[in-house]
Amino acid sequence: MMTAIMFSRHRQNGKAKESSVSTSGSTTSHCSTSSTSSSETHLASMPSNGCSCVGHGDCLCPSSGASPGAGGPSARASAAGGSSEGASCASIEPSLPSCLTSAFRWSLEYDLCVCHSAKDDEEAERLVSYLEATVRSLRCFLPHRDCPLGSPVPTELYRAVHSSHCWVLLITSHFLQDDWCLYQMHQALSEAPMSNRIIPTVLHLPYSKCPKELRFYYTIDLSQKASHGYNLVYKAVLHYLKMGLEKDESESIVSTSTMPDQDKEDFTSLKGVAVNVRHNSTTMQQTTTAKSSDKCNIM
Repeated sequence: MMTAIMFSRHRQNGKAKESSVSTSGSTTSHCSTSSTSSSETHLASMPSNGCSCVGHGDCLCPSSGASPGAGGPSARASAAGGSSEGASCASIEPSLPSCLTSAFRWSLEYDLCVCHSAKDDEEAERLVSYLEATVRSLRCFLPHRDCPLGSPVPTELYRAVHSSHCWVLLITSHFLQDDWCLYQMHQALSEAPMSNRIIPTVLHLPYSKCPKELRFYYTIDLSQKASHGYNLVYKAVLHYLKMGLEKDESESIVSTSTMPDQDKEDFTSLKGVAVNVRHNSTTMQQTTTAKSSDKCNIM
C-alpha cells in the first residue's frame, strides 16, 4: 500500500515537471517569435535609401529632413562617444549664397579689405578668421599677411582698396594715431563716397571719438559681443554683393535684349570665360604671394 502511494506521487511529480518544461518551452518560443516579428517590422520600416537609423527620426541623412546638430538621440550618443546605428549617416553641408558664386563677386580679387593698425593685429585676425570660415568663405585682405614683402606701402594699400568690394575700418585709439590707417580710410572714401561699401567698426572707443568723415555712417560696435559684430560685417558684405549681382543682371538683360540669338550665346560664353580667367588669375596671384612669403621665412 505504501509503495503504491509513493509510486503514484512520483508519477504526479513527473507530470508536473513535464508540464513546467512544456510551458517554459512555449514561452521561449513565443519570445523568439516576438523578437523575430519586431526585427521584421524594423526592417520593413527602414527607408529605401539604405539608412539604418532607428526610427529614422533623429538621424542626419538627407531623407530624414533633420538638420546637422539638431540634438537628436543619435547625435547626443555620437557626441558622448557611444555607438549608434545612425552614426553612419553623413551630415549635410550648408550651401553658399548665390552672390558668392556670381561673376560680379569674382570681378575683384577680394570681398573685403580690413583696414587696421598694426597694434590691433590680433583683433583683425579674429575678424578675418570668422569671415573666412568655410560656412562663410569670404576673401579678406590683411596688410601684414597679404602685402608682398619689399613692396611700397602706399602702392599696396591703394591696390588693396581698388581690389576689394568692401572695406571694414577697425577704428580704435591706435587707428586714430596711425597715418597709414587714415590714408587708407581716405582712399576708401574717395573710391566710393556715401556708399554701403564702407563698414566702420569701433572697439573700446566712444562714437564721439570717431573720425568726422565717418560720423554720417552707421557703425558696428565690437566692444560688447564681438561675434555678433562679426556677423553684422558678414551680412553687410553679402548685402552689397547681392545688390551688385542684381544690378549686373539687370544691365546684362538690357544690353542683350536687342542682340540676335547667336550674339547672345556668344556674349554669354565669353562672359563665362572672362570669369574663369579672373578666378584663375586670382588663384595664381595668391599662390605666388604664399610662395614668396615662405621663401622669405626660410631665408
